[in-house]
Amino acid sequence: MTADRAPLSVALVVCAALATTVGCSREPTTPEAKRQRGDEIVRAMSDRLAQATTFTVETTDSRERSRGGQKVTIRTTRQFTVRRPNRIAVHVTGDADIKGWYDGQKLTFVSDPHKVWVRVSAEPTIDATLDRLAERLAMPMPAADFMYSSPYDALIGSGSTGGYVGRETLDGVATFHLAYQHPSVDWDLWVNEQGDQLPKKYRVTDKTLAPPRTMEVVFNKWQLGGAVADAAFAPVVPAGYERIPLAVQAEEPAPAAAPATP
Repeated sequence: MTADRAPLSVALVVCAALATTVGCSREPTTPEAKRQRGDEIVRAMSDRLAQATTFTVETTDSRERSRGGQKVTIRTTRQFTVRRPNRIAVHVTGDADIKGWYDGQKLTFVSDPHKVWVRVSAEPTIDATLDRLAERLAMPMPAADFMYSSPYDALIGSGSTGGYVGRETLDGVATFHLAYQHPSVDWDLWVNEQGDQLPKKYRVTDKTLAPPRTMEVVFNKWQLGGAVADAAFAPVVPAGYERIPLAVQAEEPAPAAAPATP
C-alpha cells in the first residue's frame, strides 16, 4: 500500500464502520431505503432502552384543547424513574400535579393540591401495566411507548408505513427525523444522532378521534443505568388524604357460545 492511498483506505474503513450512526453513507432516496433506514434507527434506539435496567428521564408534553370556546395549549412535565421489569415512579407537574408509583403489585396516585389518593391493582410487568393504564383505566402516558421492553414493537406495527425523513437540529442537538403512518395514528420521532440514539422529540396524532388530536413530547435529562433503591417506588400517602375510587373500564364480555347444530 502506498503512502498516498493509506489515508483514503483508512477513511473508507472508518466510514463503513460508522455508517449507521454518523451517516457516512448516502442519504436514502427510495421509499424502500427510507423504510429500511428508519427501521434501523428505531431498532437501535429500542435496543439501547431495552438494555437499560434502570433509567430516568424528564418529558414535557404539549397539546391543544378547547376551553371556553378557545383553543389553549396545555403543557405537562413528567419526571420518570423506571426499573425493569416492574417498577415506575412519576411526578407530574404543570397542568396537573400528581405523584404516582407502580411497585409491581399496585398503582398508587396522590394529588397534593386536592389531598386525595387512589390505588388499584396492577399487572406483574411494566408492559402489562402500561396496557392496563391505556385500555382499562383510560390513563395513557405520552411517553409510555418508550418504557416497554421493546419500544420498537410498541411503535411499529404490521400496518405501519413510512421511515426515515432526514437530519434535523433541535435545540442545538443533531437528530434523525423519522415519520410513520398507521391506520389509527401518525407519528414523528426525532432521535439523537450522536452518542446513545435516544428519543429527543415525539409527535403523535390520534386519528381515531374527531377531530384528530396531536400531542408533542420533548425528552430531556436522559440517565441510563445506575442503582435505584426500592424506596423510590414506595407510595407516600400523607395522613389525612381522602382515598377516592378510580373508575375501571369493564372488560368486554366473552361472546356467547353458538348453539349446537341439531
